[in-house]
Amino acid sequence: GFAFILTLGAALRLAKFNTSHASNAFFYGLPTPAMTIGIAGLFFYSIEYYIGEPVITFPTEPLLWWIAIPVFAVLMHLPTPMFSLKVGQRSTSEVGMMIIFFISGVVLFFLFNSPGLTLIIGLYVLLSQIHWITNRDTYEIQS
Repeated sequence: GFAFILTLGAALRLAKFNTSHASNAFFYGLPTPAMTIGIAGLFFYSIEYYIGEPVITFPTEPLLWWIAIPVFAVLMHLPTPMFSLKVGQRSTSEVGMMIIFFISGVVLFFLFNSPGLTLIIGLYVLLSQIHWITNRDTYEIQS
């Protein structure tokens, strides 16, 4: 029941996305596929924590899901730009950020395996916010 919040958040985000005329260079809010990857990383962590050796040492309790689900639902509706991985014209700073993202993502995946997917999505959000803060004049804030 509680996980329905993610479905509702994703549907609302899709409705906003389909009616916007934003650039292909970025998205407003966390894209739904990225949210799904982040949740999958938490799921894989839960499986590895309960079945095998823990990959990282924080407790996986239902409290984690009670926190993660609303956080991901809110991230999908942030009014700030998240960079897109679509092919197209990019500034030097965007290319640099994407290179940092890919290299760091590969390292996180090799260090933490499937549970690292959530960390990679966290990195995506962090880098997007850093890029937005340092390049505010390039973007419009979505209302």
